[in-house]
Amino acid sequence: MSFEEKNQAAFDNPQPGDHWHERFIPCFLVLDCLEDGTFIICDQYKEVNNNLLSWEVEKAERVDRSYFNRVKYHSIEGFVADVSTVKHTGAVAKWEIFGRPVISLKQHQPYASDFRTVMEQGV
Repeated sequence: MSFEEKNQAAFDNPQPGDHWHERFIPCFLVLDCLEDGTFIICDQYKEVNNNLLSWEVEKAERVDRSYFNRVKYHSIEGFVADVSTVKHTGAVAKWEIFGRPVISLKQHQPYASDFRTVMEQGV
């Protein structure tokens, strides 16, 4: 399965443990998929040491489906981020041990790197 196919499958059907990253810089982690069509995600992390990051699952947030649009380019087909093939089930388990804390519904904000093609930039 290609990266594009894997990303599309995870985009269409998010699962707990899906870790989206842009060139290995964390974007967010899916912690739960709720029956009402919303999701619990964590997009907060901290550096534990020079080579290790840890999700701050106690700052989990509930988001609607539009939140996932941040992993796609806005002006061309494709994904600006990739989903990890290794599920972060340890972070999901840690969140459950903490009592599944959730901050209120987070409003969708477009992904920070709003990609534009060279033609669109007039370069």
